[in-house]
Amino acid sequence: MDSSDLLALIRDDLARYLTDVGRGEDFEANDGSLVNSLTASLMEPQPRELGSVTAVDGSSRSLTYSYGVVSLASVAAASNKRPVVGIYPTFLGSPSLPLRAPFIAVASSSPKRGEGIERYLSPYMDRTPSGKVLDSLAEPEVVESLLRASLESVALGVVNDQLVLVDGPLLPSYVRLPEEDRSLINRTRLRYLDSKKVGVVKRLEKSTVLRSALSGVREETIRVMGLDPTKFASDQALLLHWARFCLQPPYSTTVVGPVEREEYGTKVYSYYLLRPYHPFVPRFSLLRVESLIPSKDPVDIVAAMPLTGDGVPSVLALADRVAKAVSLHLERHVTSTLEETGLQLSYSSALEVRVP
Repeated sequence: MDSSDLLALIRDDLARYLTDVGRGEDFEANDGSLVNSLTASLMEPQPRELGSVTAVDGSSRSLTYSYGVVSLASVAAASNKRPVVGIYPTFLGSPSLPLRAPFIAVASSSPKRGEGIERYLSPYMDRTPSGKVLDSLAEPEVVESLLRASLESVALGVVNDQLVLVDGPLLPSYVRLPEEDRSLINRTRLRYLDSKKVGVVKRLEKSTVLRSALSGVREETIRVMGLDPTKFASDQALLLHWARFCLQPPYSTTVVGPVEREEYGTKVYSYYLLRPYHPFVPRFSLLRVESLIPSKDPVDIVAAMPLTGDGVPSVLALADRVAKAVSLHLERHVTSTLEETGLQLSYSSALEVRVP
């Protein structure tokens, strides 16, 4: 096999397989459509600073014991005015979020045996939103997702500011969860969403919202943007290709949108924000900014925010860092306390957890 044959194998067969067959259920399945013409959807932002912006993010971990799986979750709010607005669960000396929601979930190895956890522990979660008892035979990621999703959703109801950034989509796909639980969580989440809540999606490798919208105007996309959207597996692949091979330096910040889609009977509007790290270096930060209104104001505000080295708004990265610190503290506290009672972690969990 010569180099041309190898190139053809990779470009044609392998790429087609990964695009058509390899795409799993964890890809977003929602189709989007452009609100305006494609030409009108390509623009530069008008960055403007807002007085106060708060970001909300959560973190979760799981511990495996011979008697079941214990999942832990935390949520944190941080702002550009105060490093830590509040955390939950709260530890001594820390500002708190006024929540009374489960932050511990227990999936027993014998879910049909014995009485419910309410006799022993509160706040707790031992059942899914649809009422099924949690089972340790399920993947720990499923239990974690249920717990964290429920906690983050109710946290949105107690955090208010001029603008509230949410890590991820306003209405996440929760692909690992059963459809009934997914629907119940997002319908609960909808009650706490308003025009001030803005989703910031930083992982676009499994997003196809923009690809779907541009595929609906394929001929115009080929003419205006110089690429065929149907040939790309994700929004990330499409935007990076466009930025690197179709745009010319000096690079400037570009906005694509809005793209409209419907989730649970509610219209969600997305703008894609493409920010170069340097005007002459083809390296970019890609973000999807979601809102319940078609206004460009949220993306203009996000465009003015300082970024971390990973291309994430710094206030959102701070909320993420605080939430992870809280869940780590909770993990160590739970682990050491249960060890004192004679409960030991499984071998695999013990390798992951380090108790100082």
